[in-house]
Amino acid sequence: MLPAVSATLRTAAMASILAIVRKLTEREGATLAVADHKRNVSDCKDGISSCDKSKLTPDEAGEISMANHQRKVSDCKNEITAEEIGFIKSQSH
Repeated sequence: MLPAVSATLRTAAMASILAIVRKLTEREGATLAVADHKRNVSDCKDGISSCDKSKLTPDEAGEISMANHQRKVSDCKNEITAEEIGFIKSQSH
């Protein structure tokens, strides 16, 4: 009788260990998914080509659209300013 109890205990212990490992794996998977999502959002905000817009929530897509617009306006202003500065410098020589 003792060997049968021992096998049952081993099976139960193994099942418990597997359940713990599965939970850790799920938790780690969730943590990885959150980190990957945050990286994608950051890439989209920064205009990096690895951005996958299909993975954004509607709110994130709106925020990123606004950030992209502001970056383009800023880039445009900076380019005009640089051209104007170049023109002024060339006129002074």
